[in-house]
Amino acid sequence: MSFGSKRKDVTIWMINSLAFGTVLIGVGSHYGITSFMPHVEEDGFLVRLFDH
Repeated sequence: MSFGSKRKDVTIWMINSLAFGTVLIGVGSHYGITSFMPHVEEDGFLVRLFDH
Protein backbone atom coordinates (compact mmCIF):
# COMPACT_ATOMS: atom_id res chain seq x y z
CA MET A 1 0.00 0.00 0.00
CA SER A 2 2.99 2.27 0.38
CA PHE A 3 3.46 2.18 -3.40
CA GLY A 4 0.00 3.62 -4.04
CA SER A 5 -2.09 0.46 -4.30
CA LYS A 6 -5.66 0.39 -3.09
CA ARG A 7 -6.46 -1.46 0.11
CA LYS A 8 -8.98 -3.71 -1.68
CA ASP A 9 -6.41 -4.76 -4.31
CA VAL A 10 -3.82 -5.59 -1.67
CA THR A 11 -6.36 -7.59 0.34
CA ILE A 12 -7.41 -9.63 -2.70
CA TRP A 13 -3.77 -10.22 -3.64
CA MET A 14 -2.90 -11.38 -0.13
CA ILE A 15 -5.90 -13.73 0.16
CA ASN A 16 -5.15 -15.31 -3.22
CA SER A 17 -1.46 -15.73 -2.51
CA LEU A 18 -2.09 -17.24 0.93
CA ALA A 19 -4.66 -19.68 -0.48
CA PHE A 20 -2.36 -20.70 -3.35
CA GLY A 21 0.62 -21.08 -1.02
CA THR A 22 -1.37 -23.18 1.43
CA VAL A 23 -2.56 -25.56 -1.28
CA LEU A 24 0.92 -25.76 -2.80
CA ILE A 25 2.61 -26.53 0.52
CA GLY A 26 -0.10 -29.05 1.46
CA VAL A 27 0.22 -30.99 -1.79
CA GLY A 28 4.00 -30.79 -1.68
CA SER A 29 4.07 -32.06 1.88
CA HIS A 30 1.77 -34.96 1.07
CA TYR A 31 3.79 -36.17 -1.90
CA GLY A 32 7.12 -35.28 -0.35
CA ILE A 33 6.52 -37.36 2.77
CA THR A 34 5.36 -40.39 0.80
CA SER A 35 8.36 -40.18 -1.52
CA PHE A 36 10.84 -39.94 1.37
CA MET A 37 9.02 -42.55 3.45
CA PRO A 38 7.87 -45.24 0.99
CA HIS A 39 7.47 -47.82 3.79
CA VAL A 40 4.49 -45.96 5.27
CA GLU A 41 1.39 -48.12 5.59
CA GLU A 42 -2.16 -47.22 4.68
CA ASP A 43 -2.72 -45.62 8.11
CA GLY A 44 -0.34 -42.79 7.39
CA PHE A 45 2.92 -41.74 8.95
CA LEU A 46 1.36 -39.72 11.79
CA VAL A 47 -0.55 -42.73 13.15
CA ARG A 48 2.64 -44.77 13.10
CA LEU A 49 4.64 -41.92 14.62
CA PHE A 50 2.32 -41.49 17.62
CA ASP A 51 1.76 -45.22 18.22
CA HIS A 52 5.07 -45.57 20.09
